[in-house]
Amino acid sequence: LECHNLQHDHLKTLIIETADLNNQNLAQICNLKLPALEYFELWLGRQLYDTTSFDSLTPVLSAKSFPNLSYLGLRSSEFTDLLAETITESSIIKQLTGLDLSMGNLTDYGAKILLNCPEINQLH
Repeated sequence: LECHNLQHDHLKTLIIETADLNNQNLAQICNLKLPALEYFELWLGRQLYDTTSFDSLTPVLSAKSFPNLSYLGLRSSEFTDLLAETITESSIIKQLTGLDLSMGNLTDYGAKILLNCPEINQLH
C-alpha cells in the first residue's frame, strides 16, 4: 500500500481493511490530506507490533489530517487498551460522534478508561 502525498478535497468516507499494516503504511495513511473526510475506518491488524507506532496516529488524533472527522474506527488492533487511552487523551474525542474499537482485544482496563472519559457520552 503506497499512498503518500495523496490529497482529495471532497472524499467523505475512507475504509481500509487489512491484516498486514506496517508502521510505514500507517504513517502514510494518517498523513493523507483529506480535509472533507467524515468517516474513517482503519483495520490495524496484527502487524502493528510496536506500540511506538501510535505516534503515526497523531495527525488523525489531533484532527490535522482529517479536520471534519466525526466517525473513527480503529479496528482489529492488538493494542486496543492503549488505543482507548490514546484516543481519550487526544483532541479528536471532542468532535467524534462515533468510535469503533471492535475486533481488537479491549480488556476491562480499556473499557474503564473509555467509560471514565466524559466525551464518550456524546457518542451515538
